[in-house]
Amino acid sequence: MKILYGVLALWCLACTLPAEEEMGKARGGKGDTAVDSMLLNFDFGGELRIPLTTWIPSHEAAIRKQLKYLRGQLSARRINGAWQDIAISDIGVQYEGNDQIVSYRATFLVSWGAAWEGKRFYKLILPKFFQSCQENEVEPSFYDKYGDSCAEARDDGGTYRERCRNFGPSFVPDKRLCQLADEDIFTTYALVSMRDEKGGSSYPEYHKIWEDDVFRAVVIIGLDDTDSLGDVSYFDSGFFAYREFTRKLEDTLSNHEHSVSGENIPVSFSSWFRAPDRTFTVNLDGRRRAEISVLMVRELANPGWDFYQRYNVLAREADLIAYSGHSRDGANYDYLAYVNWRPSQYVIVFNDGCYTLQLSAQSLVARHQAVNVDDEFGTKYLDLMVNTVQARWHYAAENLMVLVDAFLNTESLQSYEQILGEMPDHPMIVVRGDEDNVFHP
Repeated sequence: MKILYGVLALWCLACTLPAEEEMGKARGGKGDTAVDSMLLNFDFGGELRIPLTTWIPSHEAAIRKQLKYLRGQLSARRINGAWQDIAISDIGVQYEGNDQIVSYRATFLVSWGAAWEGKRFYKLILPKFFQSCQENEVEPSFYDKYGDSCAEARDDGGTYRERCRNFGPSFVPDKRLCQLADEDIFTTYALVSMRDEKGGSSYPEYHKIWEDDVFRAVVIIGLDDTDSLGDVSYFDSGFFAYREFTRKLEDTLSNHEHSVSGENIPVSFSSWFRAPDRTFTVNLDGRRRAEISVLMVRELANPGWDFYQRYNVLAREADLIAYSGHSRDGANYDYLAYVNWRPSQYVIVFNDGCYTLQLSAQSLVARHQAVNVDDEFGTKYLDLMVNTVQARWHYAAENLMVLVDAFLNTESLQSYEQILGEMPDHPMIVVRGDEDNVFHP
């Protein structure tokens, strides 16, 4: 979810690393494109004990449930992982008494937002036993023992099962009152390595964007209050971001010949029936033009058939798709992928929501692979701009405007690092999929 700029936002900025527990150093320079963080690989061996009487859908499913306990302990140190993309391999099973002992290897991408300093190993703590989250078990569960003292914040809502499941992503073993018994945890050290280095900051594929002399952008802004059944408040943070972005865009286009079509609703609206949908068309230099469509939506994961048809038509021709709004645990981000993509269609997707590095890549990559037989990794025609922490409404309009303005300025082509550097809010935005970009001015 997005958060309002205020106490919670300031808390995000205040996160720091505690006393160093890591060992060793790794060598190398900066990889991938980012301003406030490093993109690194974590590679480690894990182990999980599962009672023979406990049913699991698969060993891999049980492992992925255990790995959820990494989220809180890493994010507390401004390190966030691409959780959907964790690769699990070398699964082995042995038996000891009434337990099966599952060993495995896991590899995943992390964004390191604090001082990396070339650390080669990183300590990780996981529950030793599988957590079924069943209430009134004979033995106290990991949640029963440590749910109060080792969670980022106490969770008193929902059922026991819900609270137990939510404990994993909020598990922070570094908390002062968190005293873990050795017999309850499995400790491992991840090997930290650099991502493949491109050699200098990459650029968007400007030659593909301008090959037809038209830059097409689709900007979608979601509401903050998605639960209200009445008219949307004028003071809704998402509605504010929409108004600010369209105002800034009109100011930027005022020096060019341009036109605006579509409906703008200036005060309030019932988004169950109608929502702002405007297209700005601008003549840039007599030969090139830009078409920027700006849409609002209450809930991107369930926007209605009319919105879907409109989005699909726009996205099939888009060079840039930008979304600013809530995540809904990734459901809103997945919606951006539901497009009948054209083969060889190059597109940049900026997902300005919370923790989009963790939640937003899988669907987009898979659907691009499906239509491009020459795209082994799903990013040959796709560049992803994602956040690694919580995004903030206060800077949403400015972040979007910086990105759009970079493509409207045809006289000075900017690299991704330059674009990110101009964004006033640096929620640790990184670019993925640009390692195969070839354009350089």
